[in-house]
Amino acid sequence: LKDMSVDAPYFYGAGLPAALNNPNAIAQTFLEANPELMECLESGMDVRLSTILWGAFRNSENAIYIGTPKAGLVSRDGNELLDHDVLVIASGVRDSVPSFLGWELPGVFGAKAGLALLDSYGVFEGKRVLVLGTSDIALRLVRSLRGRQITIAGLVGPGDAIAAGPEAAAWLESEDIPVHFGKVIASAKGKVSVEGARLVALDGTGSEEIACDSIAVAVATLPNVELPSAMGCRMRFSINLASWIPEVSVQGETSIDDVFYLVPSADEAMVEAMLARIAGAAREAHR
Repeated sequence: LKDMSVDAPYFYGAGLPAALNNPNAIAQTFLEANPELMECLESGMDVRLSTILWGAFRNSENAIYIGTPKAGLVSRDGNELLDHDVLVIASGVRDSVPSFLGWELPGVFGAKAGLALLDSYGVFEGKRVLVLGTSDIALRLVRSLRGRQITIAGLVGPGDAIAAGPEAAAWLESEDIPVHFGKVIASAKGKVSVEGARLVALDGTGSEEIACDSIAVAVATLPNVELPSAMGCRMRFSINLASWIPEVSVQGETSIDDVFYLVPSADEAMVEAMLARIAGAAREAHR
């Protein structure tokens, strides 16, 4: 995973494709799949791929000699402390993967990981995929799989309707993709890798086995909040996200000066407000 650390929180499972062993090819593919990063490179920005920000430090009661705020970075080339005036945390979300019997088998992965393998790295190897969940992220994954002519063995959900909404339900019906309502996964089947899945009905009416070589867990995602939490940002519980997140203003300001957090649900107006505030903070810092 060292060459994929930009996506390290995603749940890839135990079956990573061998093509990921070529770091140069993967880096090129990733950049080509993310034209915004190419624009940043071409404009002269310092873009660090395969780099993890592991900590951020500033003067406090227990650390009074840090001086300029610093961010700790680690990559294949080693560790580095980078000075900064303003820190923007846009860490996104990661896969939330509840365990089940056989979930450690190669072929079980999270939806965000699957989208990365499909859309960013272009190395997805599954041929027949069972998707657990009917959420928006599940539909994104199904559309991406469908666009690459990969067979969808079906979607599985405990409810009686598609969580992503009626338009998504209509599209699934038009694509003749089966949906197993009122069921959950009991186990992944297979000795060396996934060969199928056993589903059980919540009303106790029985079980069924589905043939597949991949199981995508697309039940939910959770925000990556370890960094702002460790820094001491004031946190609040979001019912919509089912997670603790930093408490922020309408401009994305956290409880710590010059530290901003981009919430996963941020819209364009919120991003513009944040950028305007950051520009003001930068001007104040250089007076």
